[in-house]
Amino acid sequence: MGFEQYAKVKDNYCICYFGHNDEYLAQLVRVKPLIEAALPGIHIHLGCKDDKAHLLEGHSPLKLSEIKIRRKDYAYVREMKFNGRTHPIKDLLEECGIPVPNWLVSD
Repeated sequence: MGFEQYAKVKDNYCICYFGHNDEYLAQLVRVKPLIEAALPGIHIHLGCKDDKAHLLEGHSPLKLSEIKIRRKDYAYVREMKFNGRTHPIKDLLEECGIPVPNWLVSD
C-alpha cells in the first residue's frame, strides 16, 4: 500500500470473526466503544460471515465475501479465532492494554 493510500485509511481498523459463536459478535459490538475510547482517533469496524451480518446491523459490517474488494479501506484487518484455550476478545483487549470488563468473562 502506498503512502498516499495509507494516509487515507490509517485510522480504520477492522476486527473480524468468522467462526460459529454468535456471542463473540455480540461481545465485539459491546467492546467496540471501549477500544475506540482507549485508542483515540482509531475507527473500529467489525467483520463477519455474510450470513451473520444481521448481528452487526448498524455497524456496517465487513462481510467475508467483500474482504478482497474492501480490504484497501482499512489499515489493518484482524481476524479473531478461538484457539480452544483462551477467549479471543479477552486476548485482544489484553494485547491492546485495555482492561477486560467483568461482564466479558469470569475466571
